[in-house]
Amino acid sequence: MTADRRSQRLSDVPSAIIALDGDAISERGLREVRDLEAVSPNLAIRAAYGNAGNPIITIRGVGLADFNENNSSSAGVYVDDIYLVSPVMLTFGLFDTERVELLKGPQGTLYGRNTTSGAINFISRQPTAQFQANARLSYDNFDRFNAEIGAGGPLSDTLGIRVAALTDVGGDYIDNRFIGKRTGGRDLFAGRFMLKWEPSADFNALFNVHTGSDRSDIGHYQHVGLLDPVTFAPCAPLLTKGVPDSTCVDILGYADTVGDTQAGEYNKTGKVDYDSWGTSLVLKYDFGGFNLTSISGYEKFDGTRPDDADASANQLLEIDYAFGIDQFSQELRLSGETGPVDWILGGYFGTDTITSRNVYDVLRDLRPSTGFDPINGVNRAANPYRQKTDTYAIFGHTVWSLTDQLKFEAGLRYSYERRTFRTVTLFEESPADLASISLGPDGVFLDESRSLRNENILWSANLNYKTDGGTLLYAKIGNGFKSGGFNGGIPLTAAEVVPYRPEKLTSYEAGVKGSMLNRAVRFDLNAFYYDYRDMQVFAVVDSGGAAVQILTNAANSRIYGAEASVTAQLAPTFEVSTSVGLLNARYRDANIAGRDASGQRLATSPKLSVTTGFDFNQPLGSVNLLLSGNAKYQSSEIMDVYDFGSGPAFPIIQKPYWLVDGRMGIGSSDERIELTVFVKNLFDLRPLNGALGLPTYGLGEYSYQQQRQIGVALFGKF
Repeated sequence: MTADRRSQRLSDVPSAIIALDGDAISERGLREVRDLEAVSPNLAIRAAYGNAGNPIITIRGVGLADFNENNSSSAGVYVDDIYLVSPVMLTFGLFDTERVELLKGPQGTLYGRNTTSGAINFISRQPTAQFQANARLSYDNFDRFNAEIGAGGPLSDTLGIRVAALTDVGGDYIDNRFIGKRTGGRDLFAGRFMLKWEPSADFNALFNVHTGSDRSDIGHYQHVGLLDPVTFAPCAPLLTKGVPDSTCVDILGYADTVGDTQAGEYNKTGKVDYDSWGTSLVLKYDFGGFNLTSISGYEKFDGTRPDDADASANQLLEIDYAFGIDQFSQELRLSGETGPVDWILGGYFGTDTITSRNVYDVLRDLRPSTGFDPINGVNRAANPYRQKTDTYAIFGHTVWSLTDQLKFEAGLRYSYERRTFRTVTLFEESPADLASISLGPDGVFLDESRSLRNENILWSANLNYKTDGGTLLYAKIGNGFKSGGFNGGIPLTAAEVVPYRPEKLTSYEAGVKGSMLNRAVRFDLNAFYYDYRDMQVFAVVDSGGAAVQILTNAANSRIYGAEASVTAQLAPTFEVSTSVGLLNARYRDANIAGRDASGQRLATSPKLSVTTGFDFNQPLGSVNLLLSGNAKYQSSEIMDVYDFGSGPAFPIIQKPYWLVDGRMGIGSSDERIELTVFVKNLFDLRPLNGALGLPTYGLGEYSYQQQRQIGVALFGKF
């Protein structure tokens, strides 16, 4: 792995890291970013937009549940060394992947952008000196067909090529009773082209161009009412049990009484319309013991997405999202050895522009009786905004070999960021209706521009020792920083355009890695403590009868926990592994939109999470019998909070659950071809994948785990 910008064995990295190679990704059927949640404890990847949009990544309790496109994730996500500025850019599938690396804890002294929770690196397969090809085809009981293929090899002695593609179609799994058919299917394509030029042993250049399009059905939510059908106050089940039931309604009196987590009455349907393309150039030059690396990248992503936000047959709240993202980044790194010191010096520049125009149609069903009535929330409003960010950083990292076994690592980073933001809110109504409230024909009632500068110095220190037996012990301390910014939700007043400040995290961690019984048993243990300050918190609250998105520095928190993983090769053909994560993540001094949340657990931070699995590969004559299983357990977690403003607040809680996947089949003795039957979500459980409370409209939006999937997969490599 290369997470520390050096080629190392995983057991030699003095940090908490998980790595998964491309074969394991294909064999386990990990097709999307969200699927990676199954590979590690203390990792949560939740869904926004009804399982069809921005993945929300939380590592060790550190994350941000903001679904707007202009806010970066607390976890840095890199695809082939290029940092992606928005979570929506992660919607395309995994394909032709060499490996995935998950780093836990704040990052910055080795990477282009600074983050508080960690980093996820996706590394694609590159051109090779000999012809090589990989392919995987799968089909399941929801008629979802997924195919990925990658192939490449030499064009000459100095030039290599690799081409890869992915298609993912079908899979309707949501029963839309309003239109009388199933929806939720995929319609996605992605492709990648790479050229690698290596004219000498001292220099190589890797050119990458990639594209993708997504026309999948929009995701849908499960409607959950919150109000009493007579008084329209919070309903009795919510008040007495903290959990609404099918007797509770929204403000239009609607309730979904069927109770099927993957069904509903959705009057607004449609497809996302996402297009992306990007290119990068990585240059590496070795000039006599010093290595210079240049990484240049450009990414463009445009999309529209309709959203049936009320999850019902009514026109209570419907939203149309439209956005565009342009980003360019340039990173330079110089590395080398000076006596006992390995060092890296680097510089980073990034610029990105995000434009958006979101349209909110509220209480359309009341129009026949009320007409345009902005005082009572009956309106159609649009919110175009533009955000531009320029980031500059210099960083360095050193590894001092104090002895053959004892090393001291230190890192330092300076970051400067400037962000400008302009947001406009307007009514899309007739000229007569606009004139009735003294607005011009453009309907604009708010037009605000703001700017923000962030500066920070990050540092890290790590002391590690490797015993004669090869066991690695380490202790590290460092800090993390996530820039301030602006709320991408629709503002109703100028006060809501006030920027939020950077959040800061100081991390303390110690761990041990090693093996026993001639490496038949490998283990990795760590414990950590985070002092998390000026935490950025996102919430949707009721404010005077309006649903207001809050994104502000509302809290400090304290997070501590431990992780342990053990992998045992019980026989040449049989391997088992188990990882356990313990986590205590709670707010301190927290005031969220006027509500004291001190002592409350952080969202998507279960106290206990476990991943476990086994692989059995038994030769039977000319073929191999293949059998494997993987499971993840997590204890209860808070998904969101119903915040009624001046009234009560109730947490949305997911109870403990297990999710189990498995596969069985046969493979060729040379391990080049495999034919398997797989099952995902073996016991057909439906835990929450995402939840958002909208008390203003008397409802909650819930997204659940998909039903059990059974299918067949063919895997080959040549």
